[in-house]
Amino acid sequence: MATNFTIQARHLVNQLRLELAGDFDASSAMQLLYRLRHHCAEDRPIVVDTGALNRIETLGLNLFRYCLGQLQHEVERLFFTGKKADLLRNAWPLSRRPGLLPPSAWTGETMRSE
Repeated sequence: MATNFTIQARHLVNQLRLELAGDFDASSAMQLLYRLRHHCAEDRPIVVDTGALNRIETLGLNLFRYCLGQLQHEVERLFFTGKKADLLRNAWPLSRRPGLLPPSAWTGETMRSE
């Protein structure tokens, strides 16, 4: 279990941004999947920022891939950005991958943080 993994949720005017930090392992994958499922009920885009991720373990990535479930149908509202964005984004099936955003695309006015 990566004790240094965190997910900071920033509620912006036009989107929700989930900022990942630390090491991404199996426990981290489950935390991210839970947060994505929870926030998919909201009717706005979700941007997952991987800019502060240090290391992505193979087990965490594989667990993330195999537990996507219904999230595979939410790709129109999911976007990844940051230095490790491709690794998480590529966990989706090739035919239905979320978008990839440059860091400048996710600026916005912060409403509140969790």
